[in-house]
Amino acid sequence: MKYFVLLFMLLIELTACQNDKLDIPDTGRKIVINGLITTDSLLNLKLSKSAYYNDMPIDYFDLDNAKAYFYEDNILIDSLHPVEHWPLWEIVFYQSNYRSRNVFPKSGKKYNIKVMAPGYPDATASSFVPELVRIIKLDTSRILVGPDPYHPYQNNVLFLCNINFSDPTNESNYYMVTVSRNQYFSQITPNVRFYSQDPIVEEKLGNVSNETYAIAFTDKVINGQNYNLKLSVYGGDFGMPFRDDRGTIDGVPDTTYHKKVVYFSLYSITEDYYRYIQTLNMYKKNFGNPLTEPVMIYSNITGGYGIFGAAAVSSDSIVFH
Repeated sequence: MKYFVLLFMLLIELTACQNDKLDIPDTGRKIVINGLITTDSLLNLKLSKSAYYNDMPIDYFDLDNAKAYFYEDNILIDSLHPVEHWPLWEIVFYQSNYRSRNVFPKSGKKYNIKVMAPGYPDATASSFVPELVRIIKLDTSRILVGPDPYHPYQNNVLFLCNINFSDPTNESNYYMVTVSRNQYFSQITPNVRFYSQDPIVEEKLGNVSNETYAIAFTDKVINGQNYNLKLSVYGGDFGMPFRDDRGTIDGVPDTTYHKKVVYFSLYSITEDYYRYIQTLNMYKKNFGNPLTEPVMIYSNITGGYGIFGAAAVSSDSIVFH
């Protein structure tokens, strides 16, 4: 019986090791548009091209010869120009490589994008910028907590934050919240990780370590209500004055960037972008599991791939010296 079992297992292993050739048709390349246009920044997008499953290398698919035209309420208002990646540590959004020189999106306006590049079908999309939902009040308090065993370097100051806003009545609304920090004399505004167990949070966005850098939710349980959204941030993630991130100049501690502003931003996002977040998280959850159904990430691009979303942004801030 022992030898029979060993022979049976060997047959299974030999069968499993047979090479199967993937027969995936190559349907050609298309333009990929990724972006969330927001009322607090210039029009900007990430433009690239799709790839076949065995195309290599995968890191060089940006488009540097595309023409991108923006329309506001069906009237041409601008064309985007290629730029170097902005010096931002993007966690939630793609780094833009095309942007406007002077146009900011406006709430209540419909925007269309048309992208053309030699050798690719034209890609188009449209998005309607939601009305702004303002942060009414931002409250923060600080407490001391025990050391984090997984992050022993972490400062033990924890900020408890309440973001108060009023959801409009009798309409479907979609939201996203981020925390970012800026330093005087610097244009770098990296997103800050935070923690939220608020019951209305439905989706979380983060990095490969599953640290949260944005949350998203609908108004299905708070429709028309005034609400206090709760989240917390470790002081050390703000940097100074809770962690010494100044560096030195000629051996002397650098105090240039001591003053710091932390922004709490409430995004009123489109349903398209919210559906993109949902399917992106589902894809990440099922990735690497051969027993799950494939997940198609939501796209609203015609003639190409990607997502073209829009958001009206309300921000409040606190300043550290």
